[in-house]
Amino acid sequence: MADALVEGTSREGAGELFCAHEGGVIDASRVHGIGGHGAGIMSTGPSFFRGRDVWIEGVVTSTYAERPFHGFGIVATQGGRVELDRIQIERVHDAGLAVDSAATASVSDAVFRDVRAAYATAGQIARVNTAGRVTLSRVSLDRATSGLNVADPGSSATIEDLIAVAPSTDGEATVRVSNGAELTVRRAVISETGRRGIEMSDDASIALHDLRYLGSESNAFCFYDYGTAIIGRSVFAGCSNGIYIGPIAEARISDLDMIGVVGTSTEPAIALSIDGTFELDRGRISDTRGIAIRSTRDARPALRDVIVRRVNDSVALLVFGSMTLKKAVIEDIESRALFGDGDQDRLLTIEDLAVRRAGETALSRFQLTSASKSGVLLRKDASFAGNPELDLAQGVIARSPVGLDVEAPGFDLNRVIDRVAIEECGLPIRVP
Repeated sequence: MADALVEGTSREGAGELFCAHEGGVIDASRVHGIGGHGAGIMSTGPSFFRGRDVWIEGVVTSTYAERPFHGFGIVATQGGRVELDRIQIERVHDAGLAVDSAATASVSDAVFRDVRAAYATAGQIARVNTAGRVTLSRVSLDRATSGLNVADPGSSATIEDLIAVAPSTDGEATVRVSNGAELTVRRAVISETGRRGIEMSDDASIALHDLRYLGSESNAFCFYDYGTAIIGRSVFAGCSNGIYIGPIAEARISDLDMIGVVGTSTEPAIALSIDGTFELDRGRISDTRGIAIRSTRDARPALRDVIVRRVNDSVALLVFGSMTLKKAVIEDIESRALFGDGDQDRLLTIEDLAVRRAGETALSRFQLTSASKSGVLLRKDASFAGNPELDLAQGVIARSPVGLDVEAPGFDLNRVIDRVAIEECGLPIRVP
């Protein structure tokens, strides 16, 4: 089929504009489908729909009781297959793309625009469930009521080169992955998001690479339950809150930038909130109005090559329990730089930490090890009035050329030697 215009009707049970079923094959190019109820394109059973240069618009929900929930752009179900290249879907009610029941869809060079809920429909950009599999590449998503939902064991979505503007406006998650499903995203820009960002739960997994996430009214990411997340080379800017790692979730992030996490009118921001297992390699957090990094007693975080700058109203790092912190810089902090409190079974371990132009730092039940020069260096900053504010208790400073190096005249040493052991250092304490 080529160079065709297909128009649906408004009568009850009008059905699909293009439908491959019972093993049928449709090969279409340069086709335009307008109106009707049901779906613009459907492939069911072992059928196959292949399309190139396809435009589907105005497939809306039927108000008849027999078919109240239809209004899809593309549907693949019950093992059906869809392959589309250069396609535009706009002004549909239920979902731009729906894939389920072991069906597959491959879509490239696509535009999904104005997917809006009507009557009892979802208005989703896409939903993938019950072992459906989707591959999207070079995709633009513009305005939808609800975002992308991937659910159920065996379901997966792989997305490359994505631009999404206002992908969720009803308060639901922009992206939700749950119940054992998998999502992989490479090279994406997501902006003008709603109150909830990307959520993962129920043993799902997410891999995100080269992501730019701009402007959210709530958490950019929430990882719950037994999910696993891997994030690389990503930027989050202008969010109310940043990333939350739940108590039994796992996340590994590298090359992370978080800029301008500002909180709400009633609550301060938390750029990175950790309750579970978390690894961060090369992270930069700046211009936070609240807490940059918060870790609870049951969390298991490991942070390396981290820079925290310009935190207002609260504390840069708030750590209860265990944390491994290597090669970190905390600077230009309006109030407290670091508050850390371990316990008998949970130890705060720090290697190479620099605190500059900041307020109070307080550590208890800690271990400072393997610094290149000094385990603790106290130096007066010309831009700050008074001496550095540091309190240490019940800790170990070990394996450094100098254990405690005080270059701030008049600093009270009693503030940093309360049950603090200095071990395996060339010079335990150096004072003016």
